[in-house]
Amino acid sequence: MKKYIGIITACVCLLVSCNQSETTLQNQKAESNSLSQETVSTLQKGIPKSTGESSNWAQRFVEIEEEFRKARIEFVDGYDAIDAQAIDQRKAFFEANYPDPARFAQQMLELSEETDDANEVFRALTWAHSFAPGTSQAESARDQLFEAFVTHAGMEKLCIAIGLDPWTQTTIDRLENVIDKSLHPPAKAAATYTLASILSQSLAVQKKVNEGQRPSTPTEIRNLEFAKQLDIDEAKIEDLYDSLETEFANLKIPQSVPRKYKDYVASVRFDRNRLQIGMEVPEIEGVDLENESFQLSDYRGQVVVVVFWGDWCRACQEMYTQENGLIEKLSQVPFTIVGINSDPSRELALKVKQEKNLRWRSFWDGKKGVNGPISTRWNIRSWPTVYVLDSRGTIRFKNIQGTQLEVAITDLLKEMGHDVEL
Repeated sequence: MKKYIGIITACVCLLVSCNQSETTLQNQKAESNSLSQETVSTLQKGIPKSTGESSNWAQRFVEIEEEFRKARIEFVDGYDAIDAQAIDQRKAFFEANYPDPARFAQQMLELSEETDDANEVFRALTWAHSFAPGTSQAESARDQLFEAFVTHAGMEKLCIAIGLDPWTQTTIDRLENVIDKSLHPPAKAAATYTLASILSQSLAVQKKVNEGQRPSTPTEIRNLEFAKQLDIDEAKIEDLYDSLETEFANLKIPQSVPRKYKDYVASVRFDRNRLQIGMEVPEIEGVDLENESFQLSDYRGQVVVVVFWGDWCRACQEMYTQENGLIEKLSQVPFTIVGINSDPSRELALKVKQEKNLRWRSFWDGKKGVNGPISTRWNIRSWPTVYVLDSRGTIRFKNIQGTQLEVAITDLLKEMGHDVEL
C-alpha cells in the first residue's frame, strides 16, 4: 500500500511540474515516495482495532477502506501503464481518475457520527486524519481527536504526526494538554518529544534569523513565521528533554526505525554541546565506499567541507557539480571534501560515485541509511547537511551552500595564506 501512496503523491507533483524534464520528475517521485512512506507509517499505525464494534458499523468501515484501497491500486496501475515520457497523457489520466482521499475521509467523518462507541469514533476519525492529509476533512478529524480523545491510549501516533503539520499555537496547546492529562506513558512521551522538537527547532530558527542567516531545512522554511514570533523558554526545552531521558528513557519513538527516547536526547545534546560553530569537530572513524578505513582527523591541516549526502536525495544530487568543481579548482591548495553517505548499500553508493565521477571521499554510514550511526550521533535531520572546518578542525560554518559555501571556503583558505578565486 505504501508504494501506491508514494506514486499518487508523485502524480500530484507532476501536475505542477509537467514542463520539467523526466529526470527531475523521477527524482520528485522518489522523494515523494520516501516522504509519504514515513508519514503514512507514522499515521496509519495509530489506527487501533476496536474491540466493541457493532457488526454493521464495522462492515461499513471495512467497505469504505476497501473501496479506497482498490481505487488507489487501479489508479496507480493505470498511471504506470502510460509511457513515462507521455507527460501530458499522464496528467490527463491523473485529472480524470485520481481517487480523491477527501471523499473517503468525508465518509469516515459521517460514519463516526453513526455510533456511540468511543473506540469506533476514534478509529474512523484517525483514518480520516491519516489518509487525507491537508484536507478540511483531516483538519476536522484532528480537531475532534484532540478535543475529545486527549486521554485515549491511541493518541501516541497522533502526537508524533501533528509535528509534521505546519506549527501553530494550537499545536503547542494540544501537545501540552496531552502531557498534562494523558495517563498513558507512550502518548505522554510522544507529546513531550514533539513539543521539545518544535520548540528547539523554533529556537534554532530564531538564532539563525538574529545572526542574519537563512533557514535551511524544509521544516524551518515551512514554519519560519511562526517560529520567529514564538516566545521560547529554553529552560522548558531542557525540562522536556529531561523527562524523555528519565521518565520515558526506554520507551521507543514510533518511527520506521524506532529509537529509545534516551538515545534521541543524547544525540540532541551531542549536537548542542559538540557541533556548534567555534567548537572542535568530533572525530569520525569508519570505512569509505571502497571499504578502506580512515578518520576525519586524517585531513587536519586542510579546509574541510563535511557533507552528509545520499544519492536518494535530489538536493544532494544538485550539489554534485559544485562539489566536483571545488575539488578540481582547489586541487593545488589544502582543501578537501569529506562525505558521510546515507545510501543503504555501500555497493550502490560506490556505483554512484564511479558513474557520476564524484571526486571526494566518503564514509559509508551503514545499512540503516539515514539512521546510520554517524548521522544518528550527529542528530542529522535533513540532507544535505554541511559543516565547514578550518585547518585546525574547528567548525566555522554550518548548513551553507552555493555562493555562501564558496565564500566561506575562500575566506578560510585566505586565513592560511592562499588567495584563490572561485
